[in-house]
Amino acid sequence: MYRIAKRTAMLILMFLLAASVSFAEESIPQEEPEQPVAEEPAAQEPATEEPAAQEPAKETKPEAFVMGKVKAKRSGAGTKLSWKRIQGVKEYRIFRAYSKNGKKTRIAVVRKNTYKDVRAKSGKGCYYFVRACKEVKGKLVKSKAARVKAKPIYRVYIETGHGRRENGQWDPGACWKGYQEAKLMIPIVKQMTRFLEKQGVYVYTDAFKGNCYNLDKTRKIIKTKEISAFVNIHCDAWNQPSGTLPLYKTKEQKKLAKALNKGVHKYVKIKDRGLCRRTDLETLNKVKVTSCLFETGSIRGDNKVLRKKTKAYGKGLARGLCTWMGIPFRG
Repeated sequence: MYRIAKRTAMLILMFLLAASVSFAEESIPQEEPEQPVAEEPAAQEPATEEPAAQEPAKETKPEAFVMGKVKAKRSGAGTKLSWKRIQGVKEYRIFRAYSKNGKKTRIAVVRKNTYKDVRAKSGKGCYYFVRACKEVKGKLVKSKAARVKAKPIYRVYIETGHGRRENGQWDPGACWKGYQEAKLMIPIVKQMTRFLEKQGVYVYTDAFKGNCYNLDKTRKIIKTKEISAFVNIHCDAWNQPSGTLPLYKTKEQKKLAKALNKGVHKYVKIKDRGLCRRTDLETLNKVKVTSCLFETGSIRGDNKVLRKKTKAYGKGLARGLCTWMGIPFRG
């Protein structure tokens, strides 16, 4: 009995122990297995790029511009240049040369788009070069020069002998029976001028102003002009022989005198007294260009020719001068 009670007690104890363990397992929550936590990336500081080493700024040349076409046209005693105006241009620089690749001489700086040159050498063709200049960003920019070729212009000075002095007094020159040298020469010089102008020669003269310049004033004018020759037209005194008498001093003056005399005798029937060398005349000594004093005849002995044959005389003188200058004469 005792054994049965002991065994029963043992069973009850075992049962209670099992129940308590079971209750303990149910009351203690089991920890869930830890999930691997994804690490947040560390906050990165914004990368500061170091500034790249800058190269020194290259100095840029102002953009070049083009000078347009230049035109050259004969205008009176000179050559007129013209071109299209360029916006923003400060000035135009003009150069002259007597050959395509010859030495260039600056002759003018202008703001207009035209220029007239009357100082080119008489009888010589030349080239003109025009360059435009303007300011860009404080710097002067020059265009490439535009080139144009100009034809030669021949210029001469023909003076009627004697006439009005600088003090206003009239100098008649040689006189005979009311005829005056200063007045007889005017029609001849006018005709000579007209024939020369037909050949394209530009003539400076006082014949169309009533012979108002004497030699002193003429010399002053010639100093400011570019001319090929100076011809002083006279007639000889009443007591001198009939016939032409060109006066000269130098070899080149002699060539001019000879050409003038030959031209006259082609158209006018008049005696020929030959050529005469003189060293005492201002016309031949004090004028900077080749000159000749041409005695057309005696105011008495050749009076009729000098009055009636003015056109033929003027034509002959013009022809002789053109021959000396190398210009074809077309009467």
